[in-house]
Amino acid sequence: MRINSKYLIKLAIFALIGSLCVLFATSCGSQKNTIVDGLEYILLDSGDAYEVYGIGDHTGGELTVPAEIRGLPVRGIGASAFAGNKTIKNLKISNGISYISKGAFSDCDSLESISLPATLTKIDDRAFEDCGNLFSMDLGGVLHIGDYAFSKCIGLHEAELPADLQTLGDYAFFDAWNLEKINISAGLTEIGAFTFAGCRNLPSVNLHDGITKIGESAFKDCLELSEGWIGFNVSEIGIHAFQGCEALSYAHFKNYDGWSVDSDSTPFSNNSLTDPSYSAMCLSSRYDESVWQRKN
Repeated sequence: MRINSKYLIKLAIFALIGSLCVLFATSCGSQKNTIVDGLEYILLDSGDAYEVYGIGDHTGGELTVPAEIRGLPVRGIGASAFAGNKTIKNLKISNGISYISKGAFSDCDSLESISLPATLTKIDDRAFEDCGNLFSMDLGGVLHIGDYAFSKCIGLHEAELPADLQTLGDYAFFDAWNLEKINISAGLTEIGAFTFAGCRNLPSVNLHDGITKIGESAFKDCLELSEGWIGFNVSEIGIHAFQGCEALSYAHFKNYDGWSVDSDSTPFSNNSLTDPSYSAMCLSSRYDESVWQRKN
């Protein structure tokens, strides 16, 4: 059988082009990803900064993420970068880094402490979810904490939220069983859905006057919660917000006028919410299936 020489030439050209494309792609990949001091980084598309991509060949329990490598800044921690790691115990992130992406340290069983810089502005969804041994954390100057960020961190006993924190996501501390103390940052205006649900050992909560809304099931099943203060400007309390709070004995409404629930337009008369015991009973059982609203 006679083979057309032009056809063979075309095949050779196509093969050469394919090989060059593969070589080019591989070369570009190797230029963008790099390992420095045990951590793997990826060069951002802008070409002027790096993001931590993964654990690389790092070993040992101490991990410090630097602010700069090879003359360029490190902007943040990539999604799932350290997820499932079983060796990191103490984490320090250097000043200059601004974000921790989704799931970056989720399911890090051995992680015990974290120290975050003042430059960090965002902790994304599920960033530290299911870090069961985490007991100490300095959150630096973070402004935004995402959904499920510290969910199931059962080793936490105290959470000191930064004063300038602006958003705290739904389920942020869901099922953090042993949480005993939480400060509600002055910058927050809402408590999200299920944010502290399942924090069984939380004894009290004080919602400052800047809070306007308590989300659905926000404190559901906080079994040891015995006393709470509802800030003056709260105008909505979601369904099940305090359901299952069996120990709730006193709920102090700083503004008790104009409240109603969707199941009964006029449940409160003669300023009945001035009685903390009655208010607690209404929140945790009598009207726990209702949305509460206050008219200004």
